[in-house]
Amino acid sequence: LQVVGVRWAVKVKEILRQFWRNTFPRLQLPWNATNSVRRHAHEGQLFLATLPDRIEDAPSTSSYDSPGNESHGTSKKQRVLQCVASEIALAQSLFPQEDFVAVGLDIQNFYPSLSHKLILHLLDQFLGVPEKWKGFFQRFLTPHVKIQGQTKVIRRGVLLGHALSKLIAEVLLFLAEVAIFDKTSKFITRVVDDIYITGPQTDVAVIFQTLQA
Repeated sequence: LQVVGVRWAVKVKEILRQFWRNTFPRLQLPWNATNSVRRHAHEGQLFLATLPDRIEDAPSTSSYDSPGNESHGTSKKQRVLQCVASEIALAQSLFPQEDFVAVGLDIQNFYPSLSHKLILHLLDQFLGVPEKWKGFFQRFLTPHVKIQGQTKVIRRGVLLGHALSKLIAEVLLFLAEVAIFDKTSKFITRVVDDIYITGPQTDVAVIFQTLQA
């Protein structure tokens, strides 16, 4: 089951990276060195960071705090904080008079609270998962468990640490990123549900509203 999850993760990451590259031109951002660096960072080590680029990379993508092979000893968490620090330094240098805000968010109980109905809907409508695989994902998401002698079906939550769970979490939050870009043309820095928002106070407020919608 874990191998199936890794194979799905590699393929979906490839598809979503291409989708992102096709989306970026529609944002109509000024093409300058700053946005070029932002795009490179976003498409690189922090893009769907817990999903492997290749099947053989899967072990190195298992931990948020552990350094991966591609980062030369730098963990994903460190990379995130480096990006945030760079945005703060840039803003202080270019716009010293503006109110610049940096906010870190962690979605509480993210994995245990994910709705299976929502997940299946997005797998169908957004990823276009074939019919035979819809049944596979449904079986993975809705195990039957016995509680006080009664058999019940789990309606929310996914297994922590499983390749399929990471895939589902990344897809859901990737869609949130796309919604933010469509509405604000702003970047956020994210590794799974650890989200960092930087920018002028008014822009950060709009991003918050978009995440809550």
